[in-house]
Amino acid sequence: MLNNILNGWRPLTTKLSLGILLGFVIVFSWPVAAEVFNLDTKWVCGDTLQLGKELRAAGEQIVGVGSMDEVIMIAIWVNVESRSWTIVASPRSKKETSCIVIHGNNFKPIEIKEMI
Repeated sequence: MLNNILNGWRPLTTKLSLGILLGFVIVFSWPVAAEVFNLDTKWVCGDTLQLGKELRAAGEQIVGVGSMDEVIMIAIWVNVESRSWTIVASPRSKKETSCIVIHGNNFKPIEIKEMI
């Protein structure tokens, strides 16, 4: 009796299909997750005004801001001469504290038409 729900082929097929699908997702997403979690993101946090003064002293200026779900404000600072850049995050509930999330070099501005 193939239509028997308790002992039939349908529950077995469903379990095997879900198991194979889950295995497929784990195998192909594991290397990506490993790379993401290995990022060295030692955030440096401190007073927002002091952090801004230090970034300005390094020749950087804000070129863009945005927010993540109205919880965190993100600011992108760039030094156009040395091409260094810094991304700073500030919680909206505690604006007096900001953190350097990541920084780098070789910043290159692009125009929107270059992306299309």
